[in-house]
Amino acid sequence: MLPFLALAPPQLLRERDFKPLYSPAERYWTAQACYLCFVVLLLHLESCATGPGCGVRMDLAQLSPEYLKEMAAHHVGGTLKVAPEAVDPRVLDLMKKPRNVNFEGFARAFRKASVDAGKPKQFLVPYYIASHPGSDLDAMINLAVFLKRNGYKPDQVQDFIPAPYDLATCMYHTGIDPLTGREVHVAKALKDRKMQRALLQFFKPENWFEVRKALLEAGREDLIGNGCDCLIPADPPR
Repeated sequence: MLPFLALAPPQLLRERDFKPLYSPAERYWTAQACYLCFVVLLLHLESCATGPGCGVRMDLAQLSPEYLKEMAAHHVGGTLKVAPEAVDPRVLDLMKKPRNVNFEGFARAFRKASVDAGKPKQFLVPYYIASHPGSDLDAMINLAVFLKRNGYKPDQVQDFIPAPYDLATCMYHTGIDPLTGREVHVAKALKDRKMQRALLQFFKPENWFEVRKALLEAGREDLIGNGCDCLIPADPPR
């Protein structure tokens, strides 16, 4: 049982399980088990870098260039998923996440580490969320403009869903930030949530009408047209 103490429920551990390891055989197999657990942990970390629903802490990763170099060289299978989730400072503050410059800095550092590792085609897959408490049309339009200017076309996006034991859920139901007592904008109407979701994927033809409606409602007609900064063309898709 000793090699697997870390995996056993506390109630199953008894005092006799902590006897000293005097036997060479016990020492050997314990070392083997520890090594196996270490390998499993590395494989788990690698899957987190390339798997379907996880990523890395960008703010912490930038504190260690060695970590970034190792990750880009050996633990990324072509794409790395990260979760900046928003670009608006007010929304990021409510999420308790660092400002968007942190994501931009990580993107530059990861790109450089990938090139240095001889893997210039590796790229980031950022994840964003719509209708989070604090997010209004202006915030989502600014996010869409950021995505357009940086060439991101996110495929994995999500509408905010209240979950138990979450500060954002409290904000969603009360319209108040419980930590500051300030009012928070909450998009609850279906039409508002549809517009925010469409802005995340403004490049999809099926979202043209919702995006246009959102831009007109926000007074951002300047983003409709054929200019390089425009989110949608003037004419609807055929």
